[in-house]
Amino acid sequence: MLFEPFHKTIAEFLGGRYLARRVTGKIDGVRFPVQRATALISSHDGKAASEMRGLFAWFTAHLSRLGDHGGALTLIDLDAATVLAYGDAAVFRTDERRTMLHSLDRDDPYFLSSRTGSTVLGGLAGEDLVQDFIEILDAKKSGHLQLTVLEALRDGTPLPAMQAKLRDIVLDDGRQPWQRDRACDAWVKIGTDRSERRLQLYRDLESTPFTYDQISLRAGLLADLSTTVADPDTVRRLLTDLNDLPAKEVDTHHMGALLSLLMELKKRPRADYFDEPSIASPGNDRGLKSEVRHFLQRALASAILASLDIGAERLWGWLRAIREYEWDRLDDDLAGAVAAWIEQDPDQRENQLFEAIADKVDPRDGAWIISNHYISTARRAPSENLLEALFSRALSEPDVAKRRRRLDIAAWAVRTESLWPVWKDRIIGALDAEGGMEELAAALLSDPNAKWKEEERGRKAAEQAEVEATRANNVRELSSKVNGIDAANASEHGVLGWAAVHYRDTAISERKSPLATVEKFTDSQITSAIAEGLVQYAIHVDTGFTVADFGEMEAKNSTYRKEYVVAAGVHQIIVQGRASELNACPLVTAIIALRHRYFSGTDDKSMEHWAMKRLADDPALGAEALVTFWLASINAGGASLDFLHLLEASPELAARALASLLQVQPDLEERPLKRALSVAAAVMSISGLLLLTEGALACELNIKARAIWSFVRLALKPKTFAASYTTEALEPILLAPGGELVERLQALSDAPEELDNLRIRVLGRSHPAHEDDWNELGSVSRIVRAAIQRLQASTHSRAGAIFKELTAPTDPSWTQIIAHAAAEQARSMRDKLYGAPSLSKLRDALADGPPANPADLVAIVREVLGRYWRTLRTGSETP
Repeated sequence: MLFEPFHKTIAEFLGGRYLARRVTGKIDGVRFPVQRATALISSHDGKAASEMRGLFAWFTAHLSRLGDHGGALTLIDLDAATVLAYGDAAVFRTDERRTMLHSLDRDDPYFLSSRTGSTVLGGLAGEDLVQDFIEILDAKKSGHLQLTVLEALRDGTPLPAMQAKLRDIVLDDGRQPWQRDRACDAWVKIGTDRSERRLQLYRDLESTPFTYDQISLRAGLLADLSTTVADPDTVRRLLTDLNDLPAKEVDTHHMGALLSLLMELKKRPRADYFDEPSIASPGNDRGLKSEVRHFLQRALASAILASLDIGAERLWGWLRAIREYEWDRLDDDLAGAVAAWIEQDPDQRENQLFEAIADKVDPRDGAWIISNHYISTARRAPSENLLEALFSRALSEPDVAKRRRRLDIAAWAVRTESLWPVWKDRIIGALDAEGGMEELAAALLSDPNAKWKEEERGRKAAEQAEVEATRANNVRELSSKVNGIDAANASEHGVLGWAAVHYRDTAISERKSPLATVEKFTDSQITSAIAEGLVQYAIHVDTGFTVADFGEMEAKNSTYRKEYVVAAGVHQIIVQGRASELNACPLVTAIIALRHRYFSGTDDKSMEHWAMKRLADDPALGAEALVTFWLASINAGGASLDFLHLLEASPELAARALASLLQVQPDLEERPLKRALSVAAAVMSISGLLLLTEGALACELNIKARAIWSFVRLALKPKTFAASYTTEALEPILLAPGGELVERLQALSDAPEELDNLRIRVLGRSHPAHEDDWNELGSVSRIVRAAIQRLQASTHSRAGAIFKELTAPTDPSWTQIIAHAAAEQARSMRDKLYGAPSLSKLRDALADGPPANPADLVAIVREVLGRYWRTLRTGSETP
């Protein structure tokens, strides 16, 4: 029966134990060479492929447990990170764990980045390595070694000898936040009362300078403290301290200082925190920081959702406790929590919340404030039930002063655009019956916008009258000319021009049909004639303008009125499905259609597609038209190549047009030149692009253009042309292009690894790495890092060799980044080249038979050489 272990870790444990017992002779008394056993589970470079790392780690662990400490040390020295991450460091002796600790970052400073799933590092911790831990934590270095030590101390057995160092790290504001946070976790676990130790550390932190990192540490400690230890005043002081800090610098990325505490309050909300003002008043000169406001509103939302049985008075008190000012807006989460509270019993709770708000409003303030507060808090207008309750309570109030106040409140609650027409008569009737409330009634009946409304009605009436008069006049004048308009007779071109302007304006608005405004000022018969007249104009009328004329107008951002007529006609032809009637139209019509492709709307590309198809019908003539247009625009002062982004859909047209343009005008301005070359890289052959580049470089060019063209040549053939430049000359060339052009040329390069090698060597030599270059678009650091990342992802054999050559010539800040990328690239190659031996080959190899794979063959040769070396005589007579 075939046994297939269902748990990979169990299989790796058992496989590692078998190999270790085989190597130590525990199975049949015959020792199998450790080099061969290692080779059976290794790739071409002697290290375990990713799928075999667990087996490698447990093999090492079992060797140590079975007493083969030499073999265990050999494997630890070979791949310490794998042994730590995939095995159990606790089983090893002190010397083995020390070797493991100091070998972890030898090849890869960021050795933990490739780990998958949960990695237990606590087994590394022990009193025997305390001095090693202290030395590592005091070293001025980056990478994962310090992280590993702190996580081992956090997850492993508490070490009393480390407590002083850990406390120093926590209180040292010169340390990185991740170091202080992990040191904090490791320090508090030493005692039996961890809450007391957290509180002690919190008090110690309070005496250190206030910074965002210090606030974040304090928040993390509070999050782990029970409510009996951390009282609301402690949280209020934390928020006050954060709010009192200076504004964050633009180039820093501190964020989420309160996140850990907020997450804890979401899981275990604290209702008592909001019974008093939640933060000391920030003063008149500044308000609450957005992070503090966000924390208060989200924490309160959680508290409300966890306490849906609270009364309206307490709810309103909580909302007031977190507000910086009276009308501070609730965010969506908090408003949702309030809505959830109301929905427990809408009829009752709407009324209760309204009354709670009314009770806290100063009677000297206007009653309208109450309903405004209610609407902004509940995110809803007063319901019919609430209004009836307010009105009934007002009428039934026996005390005169209170009754009048309640009538005032009810009246303003219904004084909205939607409610007032329904309630007006009842409210005014009640006020008249009450007597003495004429001033309130007058205020309710008054309309502050009445004058504006009347003026607006008058304006619209006058406008409509003017439209009707114009329409009647137009119908009278044009009704007899519909045949001439329909046929686009020369005598009616003025009418078509007038209609085309309205067509264009209406098309831009996209709110209605382009002919809607024309019909508004005429009638359906005339509109129909105009539509056909536009069509006939576009097909048959010669505007008298050339492609060059339109290029010049493009540079001036101007338009001929006749263009609108042609564009409107083309649009009508396309809309009516008559595009075939334009097959013989001159190419200038296609250029006009491209200039006014917006006639078909934002999402409709029909004019654009027709125009590009018309130009592509004869690529030679289409390219000639485009080049003529561009050159006329450039000569008139234009700085862009219009329609260039549309050309990639027509490769032959694009290739011809760009080749012609760049032969005539290779020294375009920087932006259009980059864009033109980017499209050229997508549509031209490499040989054609290289030929075009050589021709451009033979011309007189401005400095920027020469650098861009030089980069094109360098990118396409880096091994051929790199030697043509000095290192100083290469830097501006490598920095000249950017964005899409770089990506496309990288894909076309015949040696992309060598191109990235140049970037790293030349640019990394004098430009240090920036930690936040992901946020620095176009920065040199970002360019170098991208080159390193591409080499890291490369499966070309040359990439690994490049990494080995790179470290020395670059700025020291790149050393660890390059080392990590080299290790990751080597791991990828290791996985790619690894092939597990078949079961039969493994069985034969373990029986001291023939090699199972190339690595096993190398191990056998080394074993034989080792035996031979041990038999050599040593002494004075040795030759």
